[in-house]
Amino acid sequence: RVDFEAFVEALSSHEGPLDCEPGARVTSGASNHMGLGGVSKHYAGISSELVDIAERLRREPAATRRDLRATDSWRYYAGHLHQARRQAKASAHRQRCASMPSLA
Repeated sequence: RVDFEAFVEALSSHEGPLDCEPGARVTSGASNHMGLGGVSKHYAGISSELVDIAERLRREPAATRRDLRATDSWRYYAGHLHQARRQAKASAHRQRCASMPSLA
């Protein structure tokens, strides 16, 4: 369970793009049109909204905090932020493991 201050801190401290896409879905390549689908567009929109909120927190922290608390929308975004951070961690782990020499 995440509280408001932890959400704001996590969003404020994140650098770079946020990827909320669930799973290892391939959305590019010949004859692959999944990137045009509703699920991909939904998660791309969530990622964009999280980046926008982070930017608003940098520019107008008091007003952004007030808006997030008043609408309680931070709870919705907290789940997606957690998912994006988990995906980034898993992706980094896969990249580290893929570059290790085989010990067999």
